[in-house]
Amino acid sequence: MKVLCYLCFCGNFIRTSSGAIEIFKRTGSITKLQKAMGHSSINVSLTYLRGLEIAELKEEDMPMV
Repeated sequence: MKVLCYLCFCGNFIRTSSGAIEIFKRTGSITKLQKAMGHSSINVSLTYLRGLEIAELKEEDMPMV
């Protein structure tokens, strides 16, 4: 993946919270983030996403039942 290769050469950018958040925003996948950062546990990867701003859930976001 070109994005990850580029990030690897930018002084450990992906090892920071902002790098982790950027990867998660681009991929939308916690497992891809986990693999990119080399973590054996998703819980470790999740700690890097603590600063991620999440929009408030609205009623129209919910599926129809």
